[in-house]
Amino acid sequence: MKILVVVILTMSAISALAWGVVVKQKTSGEGSVHRQLIAEFVYHARELRLLHDVHSSGDADYLGFLVESRLEKCEEVIGQMGKSGRALRDYNWSEVESSFRDYVRAAEAALGAPGNDGKQWVFHDASNAFEDTLRRLESRARTVLHEQEASIRSMKWVAATGSLFTLAVLVLFYLRTIRETIRRLSTPIILLSRAADRAVRGAKSIRFRNTEVTELQSLGQSLQQFSNRMHELVGERTKELTESNLALERQIERAEAFARQAKEAEEAKSKFLANMSHEIRTPMNGILGMNTVLRETELDDVQRRYLDTLSNCSETLMVLINDILDFSKIEAGKLEIDYSPFDLIEVMEEVATLFALNASQKGLDIVVLANGKLSVPVRGDSHRLKQVLSNLVNNAIKFTDQGSIEIGVELEMAADELVANLWVRDTGIGIPEDVQRKLFKAFSQADESTSRKFGGTGLGLVISQRLVELMNGAIGLSSEVGVGSKFWIRMPFARSEGPRFQLGKAQREKLEQRRILIVSDRPDLAYSLQYALREASIEADVAADFEDSKLLLEEAKFDGRSFTDVVFDEALGLGPWKACLGQIKIRSLMLADPSLRRTSLDVPVAGVHLLPSPASARRIIHSILNEENVQRKRRREGDALPQFPEAKILVVDDNDANRLVAEELFKRHGIHPHLASSGWEALEETCRTKFDIIFMDCMMPELDGFETTGIIRSGRNGTLCRDSQIVALTANAMSGDRDKCLKAGMDDYLAKPIRPKVLTEKLQQVFGDGEQRAVEADPIEFSREEKNSEALEHAGPGLETPDVSLPSAESELFDLEELLGMFGDDRVLIGSLVDEYLSGLDDTFQALRMAIEETADIDKARLHSHSMKGSSRSFGANRLGDVADDVEMACVSGVWSQVELAWRKIPLTIKETKTEAQRLKREVLGLES
Repeated sequence: MKILVVVILTMSAISALAWGVVVKQKTSGEGSVHRQLIAEFVYHARELRLLHDVHSSGDADYLGFLVESRLEKCEEVIGQMGKSGRALRDYNWSEVESSFRDYVRAAEAALGAPGNDGKQWVFHDASNAFEDTLRRLESRARTVLHEQEASIRSMKWVAATGSLFTLAVLVLFYLRTIRETIRRLSTPIILLSRAADRAVRGAKSIRFRNTEVTELQSLGQSLQQFSNRMHELVGERTKELTESNLALERQIERAEAFARQAKEAEEAKSKFLANMSHEIRTPMNGILGMNTVLRETELDDVQRRYLDTLSNCSETLMVLINDILDFSKIEAGKLEIDYSPFDLIEVMEEVATLFALNASQKGLDIVVLANGKLSVPVRGDSHRLKQVLSNLVNNAIKFTDQGSIEIGVELEMAADELVANLWVRDTGIGIPEDVQRKLFKAFSQADESTSRKFGGTGLGLVISQRLVELMNGAIGLSSEVGVGSKFWIRMPFARSEGPRFQLGKAQREKLEQRRILIVSDRPDLAYSLQYALREASIEADVAADFEDSKLLLEEAKFDGRSFTDVVFDEALGLGPWKACLGQIKIRSLMLADPSLRRTSLDVPVAGVHLLPSPASARRIIHSILNEENVQRKRRREGDALPQFPEAKILVVDDNDANRLVAEELFKRHGIHPHLASSGWEALEETCRTKFDIIFMDCMMPELDGFETTGIIRSGRNGTLCRDSQIVALTANAMSGDRDKCLKAGMDDYLAKPIRPKVLTEKLQQVFGDGEQRAVEADPIEFSREEKNSEALEHAGPGLETPDVSLPSAESELFDLEELLGMFGDDRVLIGSLVDEYLSGLDDTFQALRMAIEETADIDKARLHSHSMKGSSRSFGANRLGDVADDVEMACVSGVWSQVELAWRKIPLTIKETKTEAQRLKREVLGLES
């Protein structure tokens, strides 16, 4: 009600003010009409005066008409103004009307008596008086107008002020009213909210104050009912949930028990598979070895067919065992990634070299496309990457009958890392799309029928995938049936400063003087070699065949920048080479077929040297840099040492580096020895060739030198070397070793490392003085141990040789004089031998670590520590040889705690040895790592 009264009063005040303004505006409108009439009257009256003034001089009739019309107008205005009381009051209109009447009468009189001067003077006075009256009228009209405008302005300000005041009062009243209304509404709402909070917090009863608002009162009652009902439901659900939790806890306990059992079973399975794989390998290797031995005996066709079946089954089983071993390690989570620096291009070339022989035996080319790079130093697990690439290349060779195998890489560079996009492409049978989806599943193959042609376990690709994923990479494939397949790997690597293929200043200056022509019908390979050679500052060009090469040679000769070397594919033929280039004096390198296993001496064309496949820029560079050293070496070997070109020698050693050293030592005497990496391979070789001397390593896995000698001496393997001399090679020099060697049937005993002088004397003992050259070359510089120690003199059969290879108590990390004494100043050869030793050292270290830390196999630990000791002392790594000897002696003692204690020194000593070896290569040999 209060609000309604205030609203009515407010609206009334506003209406009154508005009416006042309207009245004023009406008044102002009437005044405007008056002003208009007055102006019209003044105009006509003055015109009338003027007409009277000119009446005497103009046309009397026309002027009379004008006077009458103006008179009528004035009379009309006087009549209208006379009706308005306000005009009579404001403008004294009666006086104006009287003055007008007087003027009109005087004018009529003057006009009626033109010659009467008295009437004319009366008219003149009346006219002047009337003019004064008109001026006063105009002045009064202006005054009235100003007063009215001022009054209207005042009324407007009053109305506006009153309206604003009224509006302000109304706003304040409204605000007070709204505040009171909000308070009346908000109080019960707040109380209702608090009651809801108490209900949420679990209060069993809530109170709500009564309110005048019916809706809120109803809402409060509903909330109270809802709270009561919710407490009832919560009680019921709590009871049900408690029962469910108890049941769930019992189920979780059972599930955890099952999980523990499953984990224990999985661990037991993985451990069993790993142990069984190791245990099965030994008898399987025996089966494979004896199968090879049996193959050399006299067999009929049926027996040979059965033997072939046995051989295939055994080899398949060995592959399966190896795959299961890796797979079990991955599944058990025991396979760790070893991040260390390595050269990506070197790994690719090693894989290609490993499979080059298998590929060539099927008539396949194997090509490395290194994206024009000589070296890409990165940090990662080179061993596992090599395993993945080897698996992919092996599959490519297996499923390809003609064409080529391609190993390639493209690099994406970033600030602190790079991404290598590797691939292995073949021109094989291809893989259907429906089969591609299941290739990376365990035990899955493209053809799962019982009559599948190619065999395999189906684990190779899944192992490769797991290894790639462990290294944060990805693997996939694209394939087309009948065209071939491409398996790709996208792998991130951290950048590394080394190792890398680097050239010294003198080497680069030498290479800058060379210009190489690459002749090949494989453009991808040719251009890859070209770009890599240019990275090494060598100018290189490409020709598709010998006809094109002849044109390039002529152009180069005309330009004064002749080619110094030609590299060509063996597939292009020696005949075309001779026809096009035979008359040109130029050094030629032929990319040889590795299946032929030839040397440059086997090439029937003079001036052509073999470069083993697969071709790489590194091999070409090594060939160029080593050219003078090879010539010097051949002169030295031919002039300074006795030659035994007809001697047939077999070197048996499980260490790659040791075999390389022995091979180089024998080549100095004109001997190309046969090499065997195990006792089983040695037995195979002795069944094919009758050797004059067999140099036998004593400590080898699976079948050691003593057992191998026993089999040869017994003749039960069909050997041709039952009566050949067998000389023991071992890093040990204990008295028991001599007796053991003689008891096994060996004729002599040489301690590792093999000394050139001792080897020469042994060969002279068997073959006499050998062939001598007429021209003497520089004498061979032997190591200081050979010059100063009488213990190095070979004592002959039956005499004990002391351990001359043991270094002093203050043994050096790496003594290059050992190799310099063997090979003189052939620094490139020594550098390559050191690289080979360091590469093999990693494999030996991993095998020794597995034997000690994972399988706790003391026999294998002794075997691998012995191998590490022998190779290290052969290459002058004396301190590492000492530490490895400590491990071996601890294994011999059988005390495992001593083995573990001695083992702890190995990793740091290997790291120091590698660092020192690289330093000596740079500073002493002048070679870059």
